[in-house]
Amino acid sequence: MHPGLKKLITGILSSHDWDYWSALNLGSQQVHPVTQDMIMDNPEDVINGVNKVEVVLNTQFFGLFNTLLIKHHDTGSVMLVFYATVRNPALALAFFGELSDLLGTGYHDRESSLSFQDQREVEAFAAGQLSPSDVVVGHTWIQNDYAFNLNYRSNPKHQFVFTVTKTPEKVLDYTRRKNGTLINILSYDVDDILALPELSKVPYHENGKLKYIDYTFALDSPELNLFDRVKVRIFDAEKRADKGQFHLTYFSRFEVNVVEVITFSEKLFKIYGSDSSGDKELAPYEIEIIEAHRNWQGRSWWINRDHTIKDFHNDQDTVLYWLYFLLSPDEDGFSLHIVGFNDMRNYHQKHFGEFSN
Repeated sequence: MHPGLKKLITGILSSHDWDYWSALNLGSQQVHPVTQDMIMDNPEDVINGVNKVEVVLNTQFFGLFNTLLIKHHDTGSVMLVFYATVRNPALALAFFGELSDLLGTGYHDRESSLSFQDQREVEAFAAGQLSPSDVVVGHTWIQNDYAFNLNYRSNPKHQFVFTVTKTPEKVLDYTRRKNGTLINILSYDVDDILALPELSKVPYHENGKLKYIDYTFALDSPELNLFDRVKVRIFDAEKRADKGQFHLTYFSRFEVNVVEVITFSEKLFKIYGSDSSGDKELAPYEIEIIEAHRNWQGRSWWINRDHTIKDFHNDQDTVLYWLYFLLSPDEDGFSLHIVGFNDMRNYHQKHFGEFSN
């Protein structure tokens, strides 16, 4: 294993030290600024909020890469981008092996890339025997506040790219959410939904006793211009929403319109602010994932009884309801879930009135 790679990664994992200058043995005379005009000529950098780029040329890193870009973003994150042209797939596989020894095998998205774990596939890729022409071999690792990505690209041909990104620590917003609830923006009342004809009724039993029943309904006018189906899970033998616990899941039979997803997300951000991970507005890469209809974790709010996000460091802090949305093409597609809709509705009626839309 190259000692420089081990020094960089073990330093990050052991002490969260982001002194990449020392880890990479960089001197100020090696690092050159890129002009703003050159940054503006790269649409991807502009979209991703890159505001400063530095370049290191003619310096070898990890015995393989000869170019380094240091990209600074509006969000405060910094990305190191190492480039090399690698025609010999054995070198690419060996570097992946070194990373795996330090970080594990990582995550591989089978929908969008090939895997470094398939040696024959990587060799065929390097030989130009695979199609389409823009195919990529890729793996990702997430460790604490750092993301590591390794890509072997066919466009440009044989381009080998290793990136290390540090995101700034997120500050969670524990202030009370005073702008209502999801009910503000819903068109259908639960009681009206339950009065619709059922598409399906599926009971679930546990230890010989009924635990809940899932009812699925079609919505003639899509809720929030996105969802034409809704599933109501009622923890009772009776189909009613005036007592007991029930959950709702909104979903669609069709691929969603990304503009409608953005509009919907913005409405929720106005009500709930940043989510339980500190995330709020959708990043450009997330919009690309939605457009490609790939798996996406979305946003998630665990709301406590004070109507703030739950403090997971406080065992006494209890959840009132959990609201989240995500994209899962193999399951419900783009979906919105409310666990404890009954408690959300009760809180809304007490503090905000019946409906605010």
